[in-house]
Amino acid sequence: MNINKKFKYYRWLIWGILVSAYVISQFHRNAIGVLREDLMIEFGLSSTLFASLAATYSYSYMIMQIPTGLLADSLGAKKTVTIGSIVAGIGSFTMGFAPNVVVLFMGRLLVGLGVSVIFVCILKTQSQWFSASEFGTMAGLTLFIGGLGGVLAQTPLTVMVSMFSWRFSFGVMGITGLIIALLCHVFVRNKPSDMGLPSFEALEGNTSNDSNVGKSFLMKGLAVVLRNPNTWAAIITFSGFTAALSSFSAVWGRSYMVDVYGISKVDASNYIMIVVLGLALGSVAIGKLSDTIKKEKTTYDNFWISKYCLLGYHCVCQRWQTTD
Repeated sequence: MNINKKFKYYRWLIWGILVSAYVISQFHRNAIGVLREDLMIEFGLSSTLFASLAATYSYSYMIMQIPTGLLADSLGAKKTVTIGSIVAGIGSFTMGFAPNVVVLFMGRLLVGLGVSVIFVCILKTQSQWFSASEFGTMAGLTLFIGGLGGVLAQTPLTVMVSMFSWRFSFGVMGITGLIIALLCHVFVRNKPSDMGLPSFEALEGNTSNDSNVGKSFLMKGLAVVLRNPNTWAAIITFSGFTAALSSFSAVWGRSYMVDVYGISKVDASNYIMIVVLGLALGSVAIGKLSDTIKKEKTTYDNFWISKYCLLGYHCVCQRWQTTD
């Protein structure tokens, strides 16, 4: 296998493992809404306490975003995602075997902490293994594949719970998370040089390595974003749209349709699944479109604005997804 083929093979392998971890993240984000009735009955939860349980994921996720950036730069994506997947797997097991509400909350907290590191690490890895001109497409593809985790947390999870139990479902997801952690530890590399491969820029004949930047460049990119009014316009707009969407699709939508419209749990999950799938497909389309219509001369500033806008949008979505 020549260097070009080896490079392309391994970058997709690495991305595939990391995005699989992101699927688990989105599954846990959306699964709580499907399990609302089961959890409220078994643990005697009120609507307020259930909302707090759902929000535990979001709060821990939000708080971890800045530390995650530091971990991605210091430990690297490989170790960070490996540890995060282990923590999330333990959290999933904890929820599945929870004897009381306190342990249930602890499990949800661990899940949120574990999966919170994945998305940022994917962005970090993309900057090392893919070119800046592919960033929008890859980000959209990442969100699309991750969205499939939300799809799995609808009708498929409803069927699994009816056939087995919600505890069994969390056990399966815990095992899956640990398997992904093992794959990440064995196969994922932070950058091509860790495998003795040249950078993407070197393969393309570009002597400058724009993706392999230091902390000073990161801070410069962040400063550019903070000074750009379009950044804040994008974050505010997306947070407004997504607050209602995420609250509906991840927590309350299924129960609302069952209680208000009297439809079955499976049918309600099917409706939510369509919403999640539409969001996933839209992510791919917009990501590809953004790379297609981009000017041929793409500056460093444009790349970092795209990166931090996407990251900011993601953080805001997680913050507001469980607003009651």
